Amino acid sequence: MPDWGRRARLLAIGELPVLVLAGALLFVPQPDRSPHPERVTVRVDTCGLASSGAEIAYTVTNQDRATHGYRVELTVMTATSALGSGTSLLPGVPAGATVSGRALIPLTGDLTGATCRARAVAFDGVVGHH
Repeated sequence: MPDWGRRARLLAIGELPVLVLAGALLFVPQPDRSPHPERVTVRVDTCGLASSGAEIAYTVTNQDRATHGYRVELTVMTATSALGSGTSLLPGVPAGATVSGRALIPLTGDLTGATCRARAVAFDGVVGHH
């Protein structure tokens, strides 16, 4: 009469590495390949303030794996109020690229203690005249 217990043990020992490997592959995290347009940094490089307006130079870095356009929201503020704001568009910034831009922002009010701020938001819409 065959020894089924011994055969089962030998089969289990032979199949065990395959089962462990298959199970491990189920739990290996896969890289995230979906686009993340919010992965962006923006920096104000220069903030030239004058009574007539502000000239702001900025740099945007697309930290995503896909090309995106960005709407850069620029604001000149004091501790208590906004003196002016504007928007600049940067279409087609390649993945991993850093691009620079400039904008003129009209200002009203006292410039004492004013600072320039920038915020970039993904804007993958159509840019230009229609």
